[in-house]
Amino acid sequence: MMRGRTFMAVAVRAPDKSIVVRSEALPKHLYGGVIQKIPLVRGMTMLWDALGLGMKALMFSADVQMAEHDDDGDESDEAETSKAASLSKPLAWTTVAVALVFGIGVFFVTPLAVVGVAEHFLGGASTFWSNLAEGLIRLVLLVGYVALIGMMPDVKRVYAYHGAEHMTIHAWEHNDPLDPKHVAQYPPAHPRCGTAFLLEVVAISIVLFALLGTPDLWLRVLSRILLIPVIAGIAYELLRLGGKYPNSPFMKLIVAP
Repeated sequence: MMRGRTFMAVAVRAPDKSIVVRSEALPKHLYGGVIQKIPLVRGMTMLWDALGLGMKALMFSADVQMAEHDDDGDESDEAETSKAASLSKPLAWTTVAVALVFGIGVFFVTPLAVVGVAEHFLGGASTFWSNLAEGLIRLVLLVGYVALIGMMPDVKRVYAYHGAEHMTIHAWEHNDPLDPKHVAQYPPAHPRCGTAFLLEVVAISIVLFALLGTPDLWLRVLSRILLIPVIAGIAYELLRLGGKYPNSPFMKLIVAP
């Protein structure tokens, strides 16, 4: 899935190896309205909408697989498939909600809990070292998670498609033809990648949480959760600047992760 300023497009490989493409216009109030002119706020809203676009892409992918099944089945099979499709949407959103809670728990609350236990046994808390340790634990968890699931064949294939998206975007940004010959010459990494965004979130959280000091543990847990949208907004602005000034040494350093 890729999106521009006005449209998004999804390409899905069907069971018969053909590629099915779908495109649709993006909501103007999010991508071309007043919200897009408000720093930080636009990052928060775009993050949520990106989640929605991702869900649409997943549902479209599932529909393509089900359609292939319908072509080979009878009416009863089609009825069962239709029923499964109607149930899959709320199930998918429930899965996303659970994944969000799990992600916040693992990548934001768990590092803080580990540091809290260490502070208890060490008999005190140093603002600098506590926040640095928390950030490093969060970084290790994130990088370890991405590397670990990348060992699964299906996820490894997803990573390959993801890299191909980046190569295509590079070619488009350089006004090259979008064919395999020209796209293949570009790197699979891109500074505005979603993974780069997550690493930016981790880096920003270290700095921002350090400014908050070391209040009571429950206040720190609450601050980690409530400040996620703010951190996401800052990370989004940095990625925008990285795309706008790709040759700036400072921005290269910022988007290096």
